Amino acid sequence: MLGYLSSYGQFQTSTISSSPLKCIFFKGNVGWIGTEDGKVYKTTDDGCTWTSQEFLPGIKINILSVFFTSPDTGYFGGYATSFSTYDAGATYTPFYPASLGIIANGIYFPSRKIGYIAGNDGVIMKTTDAGVSWSQLNSGVSHHLQSVFFVGQDTGWVVGNNGTVRKTTDGGATWKAQNNNNFTGTFYSVYFSNARHGVRAGENEFYHVTHDGGETWEGGGILSLSPSIRSVKLLDDSIGYLVGDNGFLQKTIDGGATWTTIPTNTFENLTDIFIADKDHVYAVGDAGTFLKLSTCITLGVATLEKGSKPTLFPNPVASFQDISLNNAENMLLQVYDQTGKQHMVTEINAGVAKINMSTYMPGIYLFRFSNDSQRFTEKVVVH
Repeated sequence: MLGYLSSYGQFQTSTISSSPLKCIFFKGNVGWIGTEDGKVYKTTDDGCTWTSQEFLPGIKINILSVFFTSPDTGYFGGYATSFSTYDAGATYTPFYPASLGIIANGIYFPSRKIGYIAGNDGVIMKTTDAGVSWSQLNSGVSHHLQSVFFVGQDTGWVVGNNGTVRKTTDGGATWKAQNNNNFTGTFYSVYFSNARHGVRAGENEFYHVTHDGGETWEGGGILSLSPSIRSVKLLDDSIGYLVGDNGFLQKTIDGGATWTTIPTNTFENLTDIFIADKDHVYAVGDAGTFLKLSTCITLGVATLEKGSKPTLFPNPVASFQDISLNNAENMLLQVYDQTGKQHMVTEINAGVAKINMSTYMPGIYLFRFSNDSQRFTEKVVVH
């Protein structure tokens, strides 16, 4: 079970394992993390607790990338060997021979069936049958590729070492070099909010923003000793996050024109970030570091409020708390105090339920309800 150690700038910092965490992906409240020593960690409660999954007996690979097209179907890219699951991680199967030696630094699926992998030595792989078979595309370069992103099935970008930036508009059949602004280092990450607006980032805090699909880029690095940016993600045309070395975390609210540093209370290198929505952002890094932007300890905040909120009565409460979900779907309930400590995790069935609060110390508690499509946070006073 994961326990939160501290909270800075609304990000809660935790330790999941002693191994470096390399990549992270979420679908609703379900998330997955890949590690350097070949472990997969899974959460079903929005990152509050994590359990390790058996990859393959005796297989220890550096997992570099992850992408899930549904809660059941996902892909983990690694050194030489990469794996897919079609049963939410109950079993994993290699999806191309280890003899190919493909190092899958980045993976992206613009649809359930079509996916792309970017790897070392200019390798780009493509599947059109949900990972059953893969074919190698001609990238036109031999430099290591670190990241891949697509807007739709045909238009995509790869970035990598030696300032490599290439774009396709025909599903990877051909790739065209784009301006790297004389940057000769490594671009580690690229991400677009639409076909025109995107961000690429890499060594020495170098980042560039485009508003025309990559024809021109603007921005730049700070200092030669600045931290390298390992991952950048955009929620929309305005909001985005990036992470990098030495606990480096920044946020933009103007599409990447300016960035604000967010304290993280860690000096570990951060390797990947995932944005589910504006209130749910997750990052991972070295020494098992996990960061979570959470509304667990923010009073009066409700997110993804689709449908009717749960009804809680009485409030304040001294003994039993009655809960009515007001909808036909079950929800996960997590109860936190004001310090962020979790006191309860339980599933609430559709209809009415009772929670015994008589053993709780007087104070304010946050009741967080969630499922794949809804999240609500309600304040409860115990007296």
